[in-house]
Amino acid sequence: MPLKSCSKCHRKLELETNFRRSAWTNAAGEKKTYWTRVCNSCRSKKRRGKCDLCKRDNQTISKGICSNCYFQTAIAPNPERLRAFQIKSRERHLLRKYKMTLAEYDALLAKQDGKCAICGATNNGKTRDGKSDLPLMVDHDHATGKNRGLLCAACNFLVGLLEASQVRYESAKAYLEKYRDSEAM
Repeated sequence: MPLKSCSKCHRKLELETNFRRSAWTNAAGEKKTYWTRVCNSCRSKKRRGKCDLCKRDNQTISKGICSNCYFQTAIAPNPERLRAFQIKSRERHLLRKYKMTLAEYDALLAKQDGKCAICGATNNGKTRDGKSDLPLMVDHDHATGKNRGLLCAACNFLVGLLEASQVRYESAKAYLEKYRDSEAM
């Protein structure tokens, strides 16, 4: 059985039993497989320790501080770094959840003239700190995963409730029509 050296502990170990096989797809669409550089025992040992700043026992990152303290001290105070972090986080979220790039989101937003696809609202509310507007939400079909459009929070919530049950949709429609007719009298 072939041996491989771990890049962390530098021990020579059996390849099949001590390393994990991973896969990735290159730009040409070809699937490639490779063995991880770090052995399974080193991968399972997470660097843990007390954060030098908050003194909590967290998983530490570089220079002995936890990720929360790193964000508070290195990213949040610097407006340029904070904006870059927010954009990168938004890109990762869109790609992970909707398989959509930020450019595709912006193109869809421009196609809808910056408005909700249902009600036409341009404002989706404010962030918790009240400083900036929330972006429109991506509406997608949960069964197929296909993106349909951009909606405000209220319309997205409504579509989610109505999509779950056709009976609920028909009942709500009949309820509203019943009281609409009684008010007209």
